[in-house]
Amino acid sequence: MQEGKLRLDDPVAKHCPEFGQNGKAHVTIYELLTHQGGLTPDNALRDYEDGPERAWETDLRSETAGETRYEVRVQRRGFSSCWARFVRRVSGKSLDEFSANLSVSAAGDA
Repeated sequence: MQEGKLRLDDPVAKHCPEFGQNGKAHVTIYELLTHQGGLTPDNALRDYEDGPERAWETDLRSETAGETRYEVRVQRRGFSSCWARFVRRVSGKSLDEFSANLSVSAAGDA
């Protein structure tokens, strides 16, 4: 956001078009971050056993499970493959690299 690459009200599909399948085209970055994207809540951990690529494929096939911004549902998908893929698309870095850079920046600001 600081670099002007995205806004919280951008649909996730603007940056990851394949995410917009199955009724998810309207889900915004804000909704994904705040667990209000209407994604299936609390999906099974086995969805992640075959690695991040397989989890991403599962997430793409998922449909919305309800209204957005009206109820908070813990959505592991929002912080698993979807968020990691989104961060890579926008920043060009893995989620680990991006987070490490944030830690270094924050420490430097102190």
